[in-house]
Amino acid sequence: MKTKINGLKLSLVIVGALSFLCVASGSSAVKKNEVEGQCSAMDAGQCAANVGGARKPPTKLQSEASEVLDEAARIRKETAETVVKDDETQRETDEDVESYVPGKEWDAFEKVMQNAAKQWVEGNGERKLSPAARRAVEQVQKRKSGAENEKGNITQVTMADIEQLEANAGDSEIMQLTKALARLAVRNDTDDYSSALSDLELVDYLCHSADNGKHLASIGGVQLLLKLAHGGTMIAAVRALATCAQNNSPVIETAVINDAIGLLVGLARGNTEVIATSLRALVALRTGTSVQKRLLERQKEVVALLKRVLRFDVGGKNERRAVLRSLALLEQVLKLNAKKWEPVLEEAGVMKLCAAAMRSEDVDVRESAAGVIKVTATAQTV
Repeated sequence: MKTKINGLKLSLVIVGALSFLCVASGSSAVKKNEVEGQCSAMDAGQCAANVGGARKPPTKLQSEASEVLDEAARIRKETAETVVKDDETQRETDEDVESYVPGKEWDAFEKVMQNAAKQWVEGNGERKLSPAARRAVEQVQKRKSGAENEKGNITQVTMADIEQLEANAGDSEIMQLTKALARLAVRNDTDDYSSALSDLELVDYLCHSADNGKHLASIGGVQLLLKLAHGGTMIAAVRALATCAQNNSPVIETAVINDAIGLLVGLARGNTEVIATSLRALVALRTGTSVQKRLLERQKEVVALLKRVLRFDVGGKNERRAVLRSLALLEQVLKLNAKKWEPVLEEAGVMKLCAAAMRSEDVDVRESAAGVIKVTATAQTV
């Protein structure tokens, strides 16, 4: 009888223990769901860190950053839908018109060709614009459109462009690039800038190809662009360097070895156009440990630059570009080495300026600033 009673007690103890474990497990699951709910607006890495107890739920600023990013995504989706709708409407309109009448774009192109022909005749006596050069004017405009978008003004085709076209007729892109760099290498500072600017625009255009960029690096083109980063060729040379460096390791490494970081940070003390262009190149060069090392060596100057630019009024084209590029640079340095950058940036007031940028009227600025705030939140979980 006593043995049966002891057996019953043991069974009750086991049942009680199992019940406790079930309740505890359920409580843990509820708590986990609560935490996951709190960080639903965060990315997966941060949410997992919260559930594991590595950090607290998102701060008010981090939650605001998530809301800004969600808003930006919604606006971009609505914009894309509007563009598609407008495009479909325009197609229906075009189909209703029996004979298509050239629009403003064609008229503008005709004026460009007429202007090119006029400059050619004025510069070469009675010589007329050759048919081959005339057909190639459209290609020049395509190449120059990148510079036009960057500078924010209308770029006319010059006589130097046309001469360059005829000189390069039939050449491969690699040969065109090689010839352009050769002409730039032998020019003097006293020479006319128009030919040099035309060649730099050609280098910029051709280096959208990664293979062309590698070729440029292999024949000393990077050093030449850095050498030309002064005076009347400065902006065009830095712009070409930025294009060539996009995801192109040979160009980036060559630029870093030749102290491009120091040059660009120094140039960024100039006017807003110079600052915007220099930041574009710095953003293009920002990847890689060697670049980060050089940026850390000039951390004080970089922080001062970011602090200055983030105070710009984004109403101007160059100011807006500078702010967006400074935020891109800021995000990258924090991603790669938050421990060495964030305390210094906080002390200098840069992170406060970044937080203020999240309330900008410009949606792109808000989105970029929110991206920086999200990076700091992610870095805290590491």
